[in-house]
Amino acid sequence: MEVRSILVNVGLGSQQTAVAYAAQLAERFGAEIVGIGAAEPNLAYAGVDNAQIALDYYATERKNIETMLERAEERFRAAVPPSVPVRWRGYVANPTEMLIDQARRCDVIVAASDDTSSLGATVDPGHLILASGRPVIMAREGGQTAKLDRVMIAWKDTREARRAISDALPLLGQAKQIKVVTHSEGDAATETANLSEVVEWLGRHGIGAESQLVDQGVEFLDTLGLLALTDTPDLIVAGGYGHSRFREWLFGGVTNDLLAAKNISRLFAN
Repeated sequence: MEVRSILVNVGLGSQQTAVAYAAQLAERFGAEIVGIGAAEPNLAYAGVDNAQIALDYYATERKNIETMLERAEERFRAAVPPSVPVRWRGYVANPTEMLIDQARRCDVIVAASDDTSSLGATVDPGHLILASGRPVIMAREGGQTAKLDRVMIAWKDTREARRAISDALPLLGQAKQIKVVTHSEGDAATETANLSEVVEWLGRHGIGAESQLVDQGVEFLDTLGLLALTDTPDLIVAGGYGHSRFREWLFGGVTNDLLAAKNISRLFAN
């Protein structure tokens, strides 16, 4: 796969982390950017007995959102270099649903958790990962640089992880250093052989990588945190939600922990 179209969530606030990240990716790959700006009215007054009050409130909220979308489009177009083709789509609707709806037109989706201005303009990354059918990059908070020099792959031999590493191939091809990391579940010999096969597969695509098996007694995310401090990865690649999202929420899981690791950019696929 080649990266030819990037769908980006354009926040309605002043922060433009995702746009800055997507713009640099687009320059690197010669891709277009499709900016999606969206927010939905607060329906707090939907149950008010006086229908006219509710209607007036909704109309005011909608007008405010339309004004914010106009300003967001201006900021979006100003932030993208002239060499990058751009398209704009603005909606008075749920931003997550609009990104999912428009995912058919892109190769990768870029969002950022700090690109929000109100409850009605907040993207749900978990739902986006599960429902979009595209790899989702969550750009690190406050980040303005889409560096891909050092990439870490959080590997587990699951469908989601295989999908993620496959979807990430164009980005991995740009990296100078790649580490494939997996957490031992007690069968070190099999897991080491598994890692070797992943590294070999990457090599067939002309991508060099090294591997690391994390001991069973060590928390996987703690290890990623340590590696983040010592190796400073520019991107972590991971499968998203190997279990159901509810089970991950209830019992904890790597996806939720990685979503919370907002100081590093992360690519998820499901």
